[in-house]
Parts: sequence; C-alpha cells; structure tokens
Amino acid sequence: MVHLKINNIPVEAPEGSTILEAAKLAGINIPTLCYLKDINEIGACRICVVEVKGARSLVAACVYPVNEGMEVFTNTEKVRRSRKTTLELLLSNHKRECLSCIRSTNCELQKLANEYGCDEHRFEGAHTESEPDTSTSYLVRDNEKCILCRRCVAVCKSIQQVGVIAPVRRGFNTHIACAFDEDLADAPCVACGQCVAVCPTGALHEREDGKTVYEVKFVKDGVLFDVKIDAATGSLISVDTENAGNVGSSAIPDVSGTIGAEAALNAALAHAGVTDPYNSDVDYEYEGGKAIF
Repeated sequence: MVHLKINNIPVEAPEGSTILEAAKLAGINIPTLCYLKDINEIGACRICVVEVKGARSLVAACVYPVNEGMEVFTNTEKVRRSRKTTLELLLSNHKRECLSCIRSTNCELQKLANEYGCDEHRFEGAHTESEPDTSTSYLVRDNEKCILCRRCVAVCKSIQQVGVIAPVRRGFNTHIACAFDEDLADAPCVACGQCVAVCPTGALHEREDGKTVYEVKFVKDGVLFDVKIDAATGSLISVDTENAGNVGSSAIPDVSGTIGAEAALNAALAHAGVTDPYNSDVDYEYEGGKAIF
C-alpha cells in the first residue's frame, strides 16, 4: 500500500493507483470529462488537474501515479482557475444551444460550466464548422458539440472492437470521423449505441423520428371508435372501429342519442387538435356503424 495525503486527509491506496483512484477511495471528488476507467485513461481533457506538492506544474489525476508521502490538493485556487479556463476554452468552440440541446440539464460539460461559473463568451474567435451526420436511422453525430474527449473512439475500439471512428486531421481541425470522412451509414457501424451512452455532451444522440400519437376513443350506437392522431402535425393517422359490446368503462364516453356519428368523430378529432381531418393522409367514411377505408 502507498501512503499519501489528499487535501490533508491520510489515504492508503494500492501501489500503481492513480491520484484519481486514490481520491475516490477517500470519497474525494475530482471532476473529469474524458476519463472512462480501464477504457479511456489518456488525460486529454485536463479537467482533472490537481496540485502536487513539489511538482513544477499541475498534473492530470487520471494518469498520474501515487507515490509514498505524496501530498495532493484538489481544490486550490490555482486548480479551480485552471479548470475554469479549460472549460471556457472548450465552450469557445462549442455550439451554444444549451437550452434546446437534447442533453440540456443532463450534460457533463454544462454541469461543470455551471459549477465553475464559466463565461462562454470569454474566448471569441474561429469555430469548427460541420454539418450533423444524419445518414443513419439510429443516431445523429454533431461534431460542433464534440469536445474531443475520445470516449466514443475508445469504446468503439476497445469494447465493441469495431473501430469505425477515430480522430481525423490535426490541431484546430481535429474532429472525430469515419475513415476518409465518410458518412457513418457508409462505415461498418454495428449500431450498438455504446458511443451515444458514453458521450458527455450532445455530440452523439439517438434519433427521435418516432411520432407522438394521441388516441381518442368514444362509443356511438354500439360502435367503439378508436382514433389516432399525430401530435406534431395534428393529422389523422387512423380510425378503427369494433363492436362496443360490454365496454363498461366510464373513461370512454358514449355519445349515442346525442349527436350523429360523423359529428361525434369530428368533435373528438377537434378536441385532439385536428381541425380539418378530411385533409389528412387517411381517407375514411362512416357507413352503417363502420369506418370504411
């Protein structure tokens, strides 16, 4: 065992442990963005920097090994200032649409930026511009939200052993892409979703092309109407009917003897936001207690 102090707290850690692992043993939190235990331990994001007594500069806790008698400080003014500057540099080349982002309030970058009181406009300058890759039916990749943590690269290579994405180009032009910058749909991606699961921002997310459907039911003259409407467009999706039998549910209104079947149907559609059902994609007519398509 190695004996050290973290924030003046005595800590024992197995030999070969990193400062980050030792801090976790002591219940001390050190923030990270790129770190994934045993998968991505590369010290790329520099958010986990800490101050080590006697060291010439701040060190990355996720890769720096513990030594006997080491003294570590994780929350000094120098450390916090460094982390804040790093976060503001990341934000300077980040698509700033946090309120409408699919990861809003569930984004690791946003959480740390709020915690450290970052100014997203502190560093203004050039931005890396790219179009989102929407070529697949299962995920969207938006490199303008990518922070180059390389988590997705590591999990694709090490866990799935597919390796369809990697850092491309150098310096400011570095971005995560498939070989030759091809669309993801043209790469041998297996659609596992691991990259989405480990992404700390909204750079990778699942596609949400499914419809939200409203369902309206009512009974008229012994016929149960089941009406489905697209919530986004207000268009009619389907009208299904069946013999009401013993419905016996107060949740399904029975309009028998009050208004005509077509009027009841239109009233139900209007209640659900469909103002002109006859302009929808579904053609139907009411005849003898049945909806005919």
